[in-house]
Amino acid sequence: MKKNLLILIILLLPLVSCDDGVLCDRVQLHTETYYMTDGLILNFQNAQNPEILSESIGLYMQYLIPVGDSARFAEQVRVLREHFIVNEGGYSFIRWKLGEDITVSAVIDDLRIAEALTTAAVAFREPYYRQLAEEIIRTVKSTMIVDGTPRDFFDWQYGIAFSEFFLSYYNVPLMEYFNFPDSVFAPLESLTASPFFPERFVNGEFLLSDAAEVNMIDQSLIAIAYFERMGYAEPNFHAFLEERFREDGVIFARYCRDTARNSNENQSSAVYAFLIRYFEITGQAGFAEKARGLLEGMDTGDAVSTHFFDFINREIVRVGCF
Repeated sequence: MKKNLLILIILLLPLVSCDDGVLCDRVQLHTETYYMTDGLILNFQNAQNPEILSESIGLYMQYLIPVGDSARFAEQVRVLREHFIVNEGGYSFIRWKLGEDITVSAVIDDLRIAEALTTAAVAFREPYYRQLAEEIIRTVKSTMIVDGTPRDFFDWQYGIAFSEFFLSYYNVPLMEYFNFPDSVFAPLESLTASPFFPERFVNGEFLLSDAAEVNMIDQSLIAIAYFERMGYAEPNFHAFLEERFREDGVIFARYCRDTARNSNENQSSAVYAFLIRYFEITGQAGFAEKARGLLEGMDTGDAVSTHFFDFINREIVRVGCF
């Protein structure tokens, strides 16, 4: 249904550039000064038990493409190949985090990296990136699609795919572009929200990740995936967002599932980043600008307290790449 979407993005990205060269320099400099060590991206600066995640590589790659930084992108490909990719049984697995004892790959990270490589192959005119993306996609299709449905994780040491799938892990444009079977999207096509989405799909059933509370990062990502597959917004969740924006003027990070009221006063830069994307693709320009204004008012400059995920997702939105 949306196969042409990724192709359109790929064709347009070489034309995208930063409006302000200082912005580009600032983001790379901030990343390398506060989050990186020996080319590896930490989750937090000075963390006592730092995690070095394949998630961070994929996100940083997504940022580097529209700003045209082919050299830093190539460096992240090197890091990926030397530290994260494990060739086993003819497949190319990606460790979900750095560690010799890590033998598990995560579908969300694999798809994000494959998407960045596919786009960069055109943007930076590097055929090898496409080849590597195809190797990753072949591995995902062969090991993380079981009985026609996607799975979150695969342990290549034991040859076991985990039983559940978080619906926020869908990458619909990429999965359609690489001709994943239609059965993969069946959970999305039968999904409803009231006003929140169930987060997990396990053995043919929708389950909640938490009975009491919802995380709006998950909810926003599921709403995006739903729209990308179905071509329209899920009406109950969409009405909830509009009502909360009109009444509260903000969207909080977490809500009580039973009352649909915020469970605390915290707001999230990542939530606003994903809501900007959601409102833009659903044609709600006013709400998108409102979310953008709230995002711009947030401080993500302290790498000690700001996870790289929150920092870089804000910057990805600012350069117009999703």
